[in-house]
Amino acid sequence: MRSVSTILATVTAVGLLSCLPAAPMAMAVMPQTPAPVAGASPDFDGDGLADIVYGLNGEVTEGAVRVVYGSGRTQEITRGVGDDMSSDFGRVILARDFNGDGYCDLAVTDSPYYLTSRSATIVIILGSAEGLEETADRSYAAPAGARQFGLSLAFLSAPSRLLVVGAEQADVPGGSLAAYPIGSDGLPSGSPFWINQSSAGVPGTAESGDRFGEAVAASGSTLVVGVPGEDIGKIKDAGNVVLLTYAGGQRFSGVAYGQNSAGVPDKAEAYDEFGASVAIGRGVVAVGVPGEEKQGGLVQLFTLSGSKLKPLAAIDQNSSGVPGVGERHDRFGAAVAIAEVCAGKTGVVVGGPGESFLTGEDGAAWVIPVKRTSSCKARLIAENGILGGTLARDGRKLGSVVAVLNHVGTTPDTVLVGLRGSEDVGLGRLYAVAAPYTAGHVAWSDTNIDNLWGFALSR
Repeated sequence: MRSVSTILATVTAVGLLSCLPAAPMAMAVMPQTPAPVAGASPDFDGDGLADIVYGLNGEVTEGAVRVVYGSGRTQEITRGVGDDMSSDFGRVILARDFNGDGYCDLAVTDSPYYLTSRSATIVIILGSAEGLEETADRSYAAPAGARQFGLSLAFLSAPSRLLVVGAEQADVPGGSLAAYPIGSDGLPSGSPFWINQSSAGVPGTAESGDRFGEAVAASGSTLVVGVPGEDIGKIKDAGNVVLLTYAGGQRFSGVAYGQNSAGVPDKAEAYDEFGASVAIGRGVVAVGVPGEEKQGGLVQLFTLSGSKLKPLAAIDQNSSGVPGVGERHDRFGAAVAIAEVCAGKTGVVVGGPGESFLTGEDGAAWVIPVKRTSSCKARLIAENGILGGTLARDGRKLGSVVAVLNHVGTTPDTVLVGLRGSEDVGLGRLYAVAAPYTAGHVAWSDTNIDNLWGFALSR
């Protein structure tokens, strides 16, 4: 297996989702340490090499985040909570440059999962020339009335910086987002405010079971909010997404989209869960619809034009050039990410954790160009295929989580595909697969993960 530094040496950042360096100062200043290299994302130590980061949670690692730096060294960040306490530290993580210094930073949710005196928090760990500064991390308690704090994370960079955290409010049904203003130091600068379907400028009505904010993605001033439990008329859990444009302060304007929206193919049906996963990048928004066709699944793509979405294409396993056949319970679209899948070509990475190959739900992922050609094909990633080895015959499902390491120039992105482990089914696995996503292109893997919760990669 090739080393991380060898495989990821050319990984560099793209677009508004990336951890970009700050603008140069007008006056020449002699740096105390080498300036960060304009490049990889996420890149916590500024060496121009991409860093892989993922959450752990299990009996041994009761709440941890593991970083595999592009140079090859590793760092494991844990939280000492004591024998009488518990932690979900690392379940949801997000990497962005919060303070604009060119080093990627990390936000991590830490939510106790048993009865405990500790409150849920969001933890901010800043990057530096030495990497993530875990000894100087900062914790911020969940606001009053928050429940299930830390369901999701997203970062808005314009017109001012805002970190949003998925949660439930005690007095507002259906899900909410706690929004933290971020100062120039990359840390919360004031008390958070709430965003939900009862907020001004947000379409819809806050109702029990909506799951507003369970999935979120952001770029610049655009926030995509999944609402997979939204009822469309009398159609239960058909789902939709809310596209919010941030205007600064506590001001948003929004438009809702679903399968009954103009130009969107198919139609809203019970338990489609439109919006169960969302991603944004390269001018494209991807919406996972894993409940479509009796959980066969679908991904709806849109182009982003200002503060509106324009339907682009609907993709499932029956689409031209996509490997496989759509079947019940595949859950195609349970996870999505946007990537450069061929030189200059945009595509979507799709997880289908219910995909079956032999006798059970083994799971798979797909790398699918928006425009498929003979030189830029859709690829299937499965453990009995290009990943080698044998299928996980114990209920673990590949494609539970997907993510992307961004590139610039003519080098396509590296795709990360994982399956979650648990106490019941065993260890999780995570694979990094380089273009063209075929046999022999597994760049890195960790097949001994106590429990894989999430990724903190640009999506």
